[in-house]
Amino acid sequence: KVVAFARTAPDDWGQSVWAVASWVRATGDDSLAREAYPALAAHLRHLREETSKDPLGLWPVAGPYDNEVINGHYTAHSFWVLLGLRESAYLARMAGHPEAAPTFLKEHDAYRQRFLSRLRWIVSQTGGYIPPGVDKPLDGHDWENASGGVYPFGVFPPDHPLVRATIDLVRETKYREGIMTWGPNAFNLKTQILAGVEDPDPLYLHHYETFHVMQTQLARGEQRDVIEDLYSVLAHTSATHAGFETTIRPWGDRDPGGNRPPHGWFAGRTIELLRNLFAREEGHSLHLLSALSPAWVKPGETIGVRRCSTDFGSLDLWLRCREGGATLTLHPTWRREPERLVLHWPWFVRPIAAVADGRPVPIRAGVTELPPDVSTVRLEWRALPTDRLSYDEAVRIWLRKNYRPRPGEDRMFLFPQPVAPRLLGAGRMFVGAASVRWANPSGKGEVRFTTDGAEPTVRSPKAQGPIRIDRTTTLKAAVFWPDGRRSPTTSVRLERVVPKAPDFGQVAGRGLRASLYVGSFDRLPEFDKLRPVSTATVAAPTLDLPGRPEDGFALRFEGAFWADRDGVYAFALGSDDGSRLEIGGRVVVDNDGLHAYRELRGEIALKRGWHRFAVSVFDAGSVEYLRLFLLGPDGSKTPVPAERFGLPPVRQGAGEIQSPR
Repeated sequence: KVVAFARTAPDDWGQSVWAVASWVRATGDDSLAREAYPALAAHLRHLREETSKDPLGLWPVAGPYDNEVINGHYTAHSFWVLLGLRESAYLARMAGHPEAAPTFLKEHDAYRQRFLSRLRWIVSQTGGYIPPGVDKPLDGHDWENASGGVYPFGVFPPDHPLVRATIDLVRETKYREGIMTWGPNAFNLKTQILAGVEDPDPLYLHHYETFHVMQTQLARGEQRDVIEDLYSVLAHTSATHAGFETTIRPWGDRDPGGNRPPHGWFAGRTIELLRNLFAREEGHSLHLLSALSPAWVKPGETIGVRRCSTDFGSLDLWLRCREGGATLTLHPTWRREPERLVLHWPWFVRPIAAVADGRPVPIRAGVTELPPDVSTVRLEWRALPTDRLSYDEAVRIWLRKNYRPRPGEDRMFLFPQPVAPRLLGAGRMFVGAASVRWANPSGKGEVRFTTDGAEPTVRSPKAQGPIRIDRTTTLKAAVFWPDGRRSPTTSVRLERVVPKAPDFGQVAGRGLRASLYVGSFDRLPEFDKLRPVSTATVAAPTLDLPGRPEDGFALRFEGAFWADRDGVYAFALGSDDGSRLEIGGRVVVDNDGLHAYRELRGEIALKRGWHRFAVSVFDAGSVEYLRLFLLGPDGSKTPVPAERFGLPPVRQGAGEIQSPR
């Protein structure tokens, strides 16, 4: 990879060391450790030189070369640095230089402290989600940050709150057709949703990016999600299960452009996941059968893996299924025994008993710990009802959703998912009292809600009809399914407000005053510090002004807005590039910054009358748009009619009002 400034991409530091160390662990080949060891000192010097130049003490700013596409400190670069330092200590020990290991571990601990300090700052702005970079939470595309730093990095344990927040937000916003997308990060998409964008554009499908999430969910024990994602991934492969990379639009054509299958990374990540389903390391423990499909575990079926290479040695594993259970046979060739050998029970069975080489072993929280020298384990269980889940079913669902879509159905995932409930009947503000109700998009399960800001549980009140709100309230709700799954939580703050009084008793005429500014802008300027190159009176905000250059300009429209009733008014403001709507001196919609066409929404409570009004917009280049809508109670959009705009009176002297000429 090469960045825009033609220097090697900086994410190779830890990856190189990890690759060598992984081979040594998997094979016991300490000769490779001895061969690599002399390079580690120079590797560490290079790391120290680079981080000493950085104001944060991290791996320095990188350009938007690929993957995350940011100009800043990549989160995953620090993930790789931390992993690389731990692996350097391991290689030093394996090369016969244990005295050098503490140097790498000391560097690791110091770097980790600096990184976590910066990470705490950025996640305080995102609700715990770990973004692609640690400079600006809205920047970049999700990539290895979507792993939560779990696999293979080991920066956080699978049950860490930041991991949970990251996985939840990524699955809530980034999936389409059952797999990940490559585009604006999860926090960016969530921010757009909260601003009123109903379906923000996730850009492209990305086939093997999905594995970043799946591997972490595997470590978290979220078996069903892993298997559903696996089948969704396979449903996007060729007849020989070749995968692509990206550039396919969700529910669009199937043309990957230059990213033609078969894709090597996809193949590698698929093999890696399948291996980890059967045997996966976690520190000094080896986990067996971390996730299985109900299609594999049927009476008469046998599944297994032969000569599976692990950090502890080679392993043959076979699961022979029968009515009411299965027999697990293990033939390990350990170089060293794992401290723990952990068997995971499938999520679609109720465990009854486990007998290891004739001796009963306990079952705790869906797992059974086995002795490392075990050879045969007899498992007894009772099968639980489960939805159809198979590769054939994934293909059938995709074909139906793609060619015969149903109005309002889930287009993010293939298999049925508990979808977050929607609040109907109100915006985010109300006057007096509001009547709202929760809608369940999937129609399955129950909506449970709270009105005190607490997280809903299965014991929270059930949403069964209209809910009357007469004070500022934070409503939270989730959908709970009979099989124990639940949707993400929908949180809505409804604010009781007092309508703002009018600014003017009358206006001097219809229209708005438009001021044109010319220059190079990347944000809306401070207009009161600039002199317009021209002014004009227009009927409504528009870009069709005489003398406006094609690029490099800003416009400000000022006047009054007519509120024909007391109440809450909702607006949508769309632009390319940035824009802002102000009413009565308050910012109602802030859509500033460099971006393609984007609509954001906002609300304000107004008393009947004329209110001070301003819309600002700038364009840095290429295509330009400006659109302003009034929103109806059902979310319908109507362009703001020209009769709602007026030219306010101009005060020229004490007690004297004169209309502008």
